[in-house]
Amino acid sequence: MGPSEAANSCGVHIHAGMSCMEDAMGHYYSPVVGSDPWRTIVYSSDADGMASGVITGIPTGLPASEIVGHSMIIHDRAGTRVACAILSTDAPTMSPPSPPMVECPAGCKPSAARRKLLFSALPNCPAGCEPM
Repeated sequence: MGPSEAANSCGVHIHAGMSCMEDAMGHYYSPVVGSDPWRTIVYSSDADGMASGVITGIPTGLPASEIVGHSMIIHDRAGTRVACAILSTDAPTMSPPSPPMVECPAGCKPSAARRKLLFSALPNCPAGCEPM
């Protein structure tokens, strides 16, 4: 499933902000490039909600050294911000991520999938939950 007509639907963007706890601000790019290069960077998922891919060569007009410390945001199909990370030059750790602390309604259970985005394409269960 791909993006909808909603603003930022299925978007993957580096933002001007440097926090996941405060306002991430708008998309981060140099005014020299003219228009927002992030508006077309989106993902699609399969019927199970699985998405993967590689994004390279975004013409932001900024050197890689200037994006360190900025927030990278993933938006769901409705355009809502659902995941955030602060970009770093540190080597990634190989420890598995902790499952999210999610309270699911009746008929749903916390998602055990470690590689799914933290939102559900299924309308009956909220983000981080899946049907029982």
